[in-house]
Amino acid sequence: MRKLASTLLACAALIPSAAVTLLGPTLDTPRAHAGLAFAVSLRQLVKAADLVVDGTAEESTSLWEDVPGAGRRIVTYTRVSVTETAYGKPQKDVWVRTLGGVVDKIGQRVEGEATVAIGARALLFLKVRDDGTHSVAEMAQGHFHVSPETAHKLTPALAGVLRGKSPERPARELLAGKPLTAALELIRAEKKAVAK
Repeated sequence: MRKLASTLLACAALIPSAAVTLLGPTLDTPRAHAGLAFAVSLRQLVKAADLVVDGTAEESTSLWEDVPGAGRRIVTYTRVSVTETAYGKPQKDVWVRTLGGVVDKIGQRVEGEATVAIGARALLFLKVRDDGTHSVAEMAQGHFHVSPETAHKLTPALAGVLRGKSPERPARELLAGKPLTAALELIRAEKKAVAK
């Protein structure tokens, strides 16, 4: 039974949106759910975010929490050490809450949610939550990897996003491949334009 459970857990990691739950001696089978995500514009991201930071994930913890409208779920809190703030209240560290994670060998994954990996540098569009922590605006669309191997150019964290009918170019197209400094300037300019 343990071998079957570990095999299913390993397979579930490869299936988008899989949630595997071990219930005593029985095993709930993994379930996959498909969904569509339409690309958001930089303006939409800027309007949705209270804070935009460049930082590195230093530590994280996952736990069970009541999620409004979804019941009891696993969530992960990640501490991001901030290198630079594009706009918003500058902070040394921010705690980012994402849906999904692993607690006591039980894993949950939410398709389209940002996954902030420990040790990874990222540009994050963040919304302040009531408890003072943050969530990623527009889920994974508000998360861009910053790669030191490619001169700090940005890579969107979410693949497979459909282009909507909006005439504005998606943020992922505007920011992908841009050096971090150029992306920060573009974001600040968009914030000024939105504020007018």
